[in-house]
Amino acid sequence: MALNYKNNNDEKIKNFLLGFDMIHKKLLNILINENVYEIIPKKGDDFDATIMKVDEAIFMEGKENDNKVIEVRFKGYKLADRLIRPAIVTVSVNKKIKNDDEVKEKQ
Repeated sequence: MALNYKNNNDEKIKNFLLGFDMIHKKLLNILINENVYEIIPKKGDDFDATIMKVDEAIFMEGKENDNKVIEVRFKGYKLADRLIRPAIVTVSVNKKIKNDDEVKEKQ
């Protein structure tokens, strides 16, 4: 939050923001040097269960909308080839989820 505060005229606040920015960049460089990477899927990407977790599935018409990322709730992280935390996403599905009664009737 401190890094997003741009409207300031006070010299002390500018110096604090400069310090926070330097610390932030240094921490990111340390993580990259230790092979820690962010997983940030983009809107419209195909859902990949190896690096993502579904938070919510939303019904949408059309096959082109099947298993596509609609929204990224939280970034994911990898340490080298190991998944630390999957990216939490909202995905689209083009089939309505059937309830148990409909499935039992067909059997």
